[in-house]
Amino acid sequence: MFRLSLITLLAACASPEGSESGDAVAAIVNPDRPEHYFDMPFPSDEFLDGDMHMDLAGYPEAPSEALAGVVNGWARRIGQTSQGFANHGAAYFRFEGALELPSVMEGKTTDPVLLIDVDTGELIPLAVQFTLDAAGDPFMADNLLAFAPALGHPPRSGATLAAIVMTSSGAKPAKGWEASQAVRDALEKAGVDGTPAVATVYTIQDSVGELSALYADADEHLATRGGWGDVEWKRIAHLDYAQGQTPSGEDATVVTTTYADGTTAVVHMYANDEAVHSHEMIEGWPMAVYEAQIPVFSYSGLEDRPYMNPGLGHIFDTDRNTGWIDFTDGLPADDPEEELMRIIISLPKDEGGEPILDAPIAMYDHG
Repeated sequence: MFRLSLITLLAACASPEGSESGDAVAAIVNPDRPEHYFDMPFPSDEFLDGDMHMDLAGYPEAPSEALAGVVNGWARRIGQTSQGFANHGAAYFRFEGALELPSVMEGKTTDPVLLIDVDTGELIPLAVQFTLDAAGDPFMADNLLAFAPALGHPPRSGATLAAIVMTSSGAKPAKGWEASQAVRDALEKAGVDGTPAVATVYTIQDSVGELSALYADADEHLATRGGWGDVEWKRIAHLDYAQGQTPSGEDATVVTTTYADGTTAVVHMYANDEAVHSHEMIEGWPMAVYEAQIPVFSYSGLEDRPYMNPGLGHIFDTDRNTGWIDFTDGLPADDPEEELMRIIISLPKDEGGEPILDAPIAMYDHG
């Protein structure tokens, strides 16, 4: 939902130049959040538990009952699985009034808005937007500043970041607010002079580390298993599309595949009255088409994988944790299950109609 909020913010307007005024605008920092969720700077490591899972209690709800269930469901899932905040997500701050800021920060020490890697002192270029009027959008707030890493400038995977609004922006601290030691240290490491008006420190998800751990775990399971043996390739001889029903009685397009060895396989697709046709795949097709099923490891559970519902149903299926891979202490929490995945290879034919076996192959992986 944070990404969706940022997309909404990108439609807002910002002036091309920064400002510093005697009439400084106070930041809003109120843990009780009397008006909006963003009455506290977000994100913040204060929202993370000991397992790096975030607490999104109080996150705004959609006005419609149907969408409210989706938002609450995804917030719950994120709180159960994601360890750290979005790698390229936005930081949000509310103010008592408007700020005039440029829409781009180049990552300079003089920028009025900063995003600093607290361990390296790197200043990250930013895309900046200020929303003056939320216009009733529950996921926005009046006088809301949002900024995120500019495209092409991703933070380090798993980095702890300090998002800081300086007084040179025209802002001033909320009554009683003081910058934490972590914020002061980040400014010093980055070589920034000046006074922060408001700031937050947060840790992003270590996606590279998790992928590396997943790769290593899969390698270990493969070594223990000892391989799957040879993959059997079967040439497709004929495809037949007809209207019928699934085994459970739902209308569907029934696709029957006949292989060169005479065996057949049936799959069901969406019902489409126009999908009634056949294709001869040996003599009348320009390519030699082969099919195989290869075993792969599933870490999200075969009964809990994504896209179990047709169309966009999986988005609204918030009662099931579909397709998540859980990590504990940076390692996959569960052993993988074996799943068969169908792959298709089309080979060009030579002048005699035979497949060219040494032809280059382009691999396409949907998703």
